Amino acid sequence: MSEMSRNFEIIDKETKYENPWLIVSEYRIRRNGKPGIYGVVERQDAVSIVASAPDDRILFVKQFRFPTESYSWELPMGAVDHGEDPAESAGRELLEETGLDALVSRVGSFHPIPGLTPQRATVFRASIPEDALAQLEAFDDAVDEIVARRLLSQKEIKAMIASGEISDGFTLCSLALLHHLE
Repeated sequence: MSEMSRNFEIIDKETKYENPWLIVSEYRIRRNGKPGIYGVVERQDAVSIVASAPDDRILFVKQFRFPTESYSWELPMGAVDHGEDPAESAGRELLEETGLDALVSRVGSFHPIPGLTPQRATVFRASIPEDALAQLEAFDDAVDEIVARRLLSQKEIKAMIASGEISDGFTLCSLALLHHLE
């Protein structure tokens, strides 16, 4: 059967759970005439920011992630607020998580888990000015939920990915997208 001849029909949708960050819905469907169900997690779209220093090191933040019960080294990222342009969101998130106020430029976008959520992540690039590097070292522990910030070289990033210290899907996809589009 070709992909063009598949027939999906939504019979109804029921919200099973909702909080300020997500909605879990169950869809009763008919696929090629056969009944079925499909679970969908609706989340806000997101942005991630690859912020590079003049020496090409990339800025990472470390924060605790409740679902994995562990700390995670990640790119600065966050949700796109309702009605907000993703570029505005990227600038806001970069400022909130790092204290940096920098211009951002769009790299591309991806669907992190298309079999579970329609969420789209948009990747942005930013340059860290030389005079802002000292600001990164003067870490304010009240910034969001971030417990540390660090500029990493490509060699350090590769080693941390290999060791599992960097394992966040948004971060890994963002770095791959940047690598393949630039």
